[in-house]
Amino acid sequence: MKRHFYLLIIVALSFSACSKKNNNPIPPPKTTSVSISGDAYSTVVIGNQTWTSVNYSGPGGFTYGYGAGVAPITNYGKLYTMAEAKAIQLPTGWRLPTQADFLNLVIALGATQKDASKQDFSSYDVPTKTITSLMSKTGWNYPNGTNTSGFNALPAGVYVEDNSGMGYVEYSDMGSDCIIMIPSDTDPEPFVFGISSTQNGKLSIGEANINYNVSVGSDYRSSLRFVKDNK
Repeated sequence: MKRHFYLLIIVALSFSACSKKNNNPIPPPKTTSVSISGDAYSTVVIGNQTWTSVNYSGPGGFTYGYGAGVAPITNYGKLYTMAEAKAIQLPTGWRLPTQADFLNLVIALGATQKDASKQDFSSYDVPTKTITSLMSKTGWNYPNGTNTSGFNALPAGVYVEDNSGMGYVEYSDMGSDCIIMIPSDTDPEPFVFGISSTQNGKLSIGEANINYNVSVGSDYRSSLRFVKDNK
């Protein structure tokens, strides 16, 4: 059974393809790389921050796969728990992204505030072009992205184990969801940032606490990205 693991998606927008002459082409994103756990990861500058532009694939974690006899999918990185994520030794200045970091990300790419009384995704309008600028050019089941930002959000899905005694284990949502783990300072369960696409071409972006069910939390695995502030 397919499940979506973030329930508070705030913005849902219809995706429509359009073509018109662009007299002000977007300059290519500034890219470089960073070494984490002995491997090089490509990075991209977006606004006043630098982000890794591929999913982490270091020690630990699960490689996406649907069971025995199915070849694992390695080009999407690995899926990690929050405990595993927090144990990663990062270079000076780098960190797991917070909710504020992801909000800064979409603001840098064109999101506009509609409610000054709050500082979360519900208080911002996120244009379709902002969402698609974050998405990879390939891999999505429905609309692929433009990746003009260079962020390269990959639809790697998630993995969940159910500790309720039913033995439920599932890899889910590859091709439709990019889910990235976010540590929370105020909640024992991690949050996630997500981009989702549906069969009718609608796109969603937002954040949510993943604790939709008491049996899900520490056994939830998703993709990891890292960020640092530019000086």
